[in-house]
Amino acid sequence: MRSAEALHLRLPQQIEGSVERYLHQFDSAGRQEPSDTLAGKTERLKEKIARLKQEMQRLESLKVLMLDAPDQQISLTDPDARSMATSGRGSGVDGDNVQAPVDTTHHLIAARKVTNAGNDRSQLPPMAKMTKATLKTDKLDAVADRGYFSSLEILACDEAGITVTLPKPLTSGGISGQQDRERGQSRRKPQIPIKPQRLSI
Repeated sequence: MRSAEALHLRLPQQIEGSVERYLHQFDSAGRQEPSDTLAGKTERLKEKIARLKQEMQRLESLKVLMLDAPDQQISLTDPDARSMATSGRGSGVDGDNVQAPVDTTHHLIAARKVTNAGNDRSQLPPMAKMTKATLKTDKLDAVADRGYFSSLEILACDEAGITVTLPKPLTSGGISGQQDRERGQSRRKPQIPIKPQRLSI
């Protein structure tokens, strides 16, 4: 995956740094006494510089393609792949987020969806609704992990006749909980396991 930031900043800077380093080595080699070893080294440096110049040209052509793309991303291996945002600033993971709700009665995947969303917060209502339609039921009990927690998404499920069970997320707003995690301790009440009734995402 090549992002705008990588093509604009990092790769060209790295290549330019390498070219400068090779030119410095080339210049140092020119001040030494001629020898077969020196001639071989000089030839290798010329080849490296030529390859780096070709790479710069290739990156420039990719930059044009990337800037023409709607989201300013291109993938050299899979045209549909996109970088998913992660929790780190300016970071991302090249991959997909696969959603697959399971009917807990029959242990079968009831629906599926592949997305580039870096988290699951917006995935609960669409997946629960797809599952409800697949199972042809008027009511559905959905159990999910805390990564799906969003008050608006839970409300959307409730309005669609879907009862949601999931734990509240651990946030930095609970200072004592944050401190406990940092110390590797927990003073919170133990969670009571809830047995899924119908659906697990």
